[in-house]
Amino acid sequence: MRKMLYQYVPAVADGPNRLFLLADRLEELLRQMENKDQFNSEDYRIRVTFSVDVLAYLFRLLQKAGALDSGAVSQLMLALSKNFVTVGVGQNSLSVSSLTTKYRQVVQGTARSLSVLLVKMLKLLEEEFGRF
Repeated sequence: MRKMLYQYVPAVADGPNRLFLLADRLEELLRQMENKDQFNSEDYRIRVTFSVDVLAYLFRLLQKAGALDSGAVSQLMLALSKNFVTVGVGQNSLSVSSLTTKYRQVVQGTARSLSVLLVKMLKLLEEEFGRF
């Protein structure tokens, strides 16, 4: 059998220059970690054009109608807070406690706003498929 000797050839020369390059990279990573928006520039949250109240009530109705598996409301609220962005919130996360309160205590204005949205959706459904 033949013995093969491999020699490590660094991509960047060893020595002081390599240390400076590593230090620069470390500083860049630390700056990104300080500015979380830059560090996590990919935002995959779903943006909706209605309020937190309407979002919470929509999911309450989905759960009541059987469209969602019945699970703990707290888990649902946590998932909504992490995965949705509503108007007026900007890049901030939704508050779980606010969502929970709005989920449990629905006001008539919220129901009216959601009703308008659902009627629009029904009209779109009828336009695409006709009356059932």
